[in-house]
Amino acid sequence: MDASALASAESWLSVLAIAKLIAAALVAAGVAIEFGSDWVARPYERVVKEARDKETAQLRDRTAQAELETIRIKERLAARTLTDAEVAEIGKQLSEFSGQTFEIIAYWDSKESLDIATRIADALTLAGWKIDQPKRYTALLGVVVSVFVNVDEGAPEKTHAAAEALVKVLNDKMIAATLKELPNLPDKAKLNLSVGIKP
Repeated sequence: MDASALASAESWLSVLAIAKLIAAALVAAGVAIEFGSDWVARPYERVVKEARDKETAQLRDRTAQAELETIRIKERLAARTLTDAEVAEIGKQLSEFSGQTFEIIAYWDSKESLDIATRIADALTLAGWKIDQPKRYTALLGVVVSVFVNVDEGAPEKTHAAAEALVKVLNDKMIAATLKELPNLPDKAKLNLSVGIKP
């Protein structure tokens, strides 16, 4: 081999050795950058994760609030009801006033008003109360909201006590009820129930 070929080969080997060193340095730099960037990125990743967690928690809170509001709206729009068990329980609670007379008037063209009036009447007759409906047509005039338990101002003490107990038990069952004392009702010992629309 001649000297120029040997010099050329040695020159190329030197260049390749330098290239290997550069490549090794680049690999080492890449690994260092890889680990270094992970180390540098950790605080930023933490900030991003905390922000996402906070946003997720806020979305969960908003979802829970929306679900509660949906439940409230459904309850608000739902018809008033008394289950058979609640009717029986009301009957038991008011049985100490057995023999109490009452009349119950609802909005005749409102299914919800009629249905809850019927369930209230069922509970009262189960308690031994005596239903005494008017002999002539009677209707609720104007807008009546909730249940009014009307008692004469001069009614016997037991009638007042029965009216108060009825209002309490209806309110306990989420049927809005109010006691009203009225003057000069035709029968002082009789309770007059007006079942209006749901409040």
